[in-house]
Amino acid sequence: MGRVRLMCNANESTTESARVRNRTARDAVMTALAQTELHADLNAMNPKGVVFSRAMIGDITRSTEGDQRVFVSEINVETIAAPEVVK
Repeated sequence: MGRVRLMCNANESTTESARVRNRTARDAVMTALAQTELHADLNAMNPKGVVFSRAMIGDITRSTEGDQRVFVSEINVETIAAPEVVK
């Protein structure tokens, strides 16, 4: 299983809140991951010694860090992988 971690600091001076920036970034990442067959995209990167037969978005968790000044979203990517057969 892999994990994508998004962090937005509330101290940054923008017109949007850190919560809104984090939600926007999380939605963009999830949209990108859901657009294609994720396992095929992973295999297209030619990872050495492994082949993926399945990959999908798993649990999504939200939390805060640093005295609640940093909003954190974690997107778990669940995979089924096996050693690559060498011919």
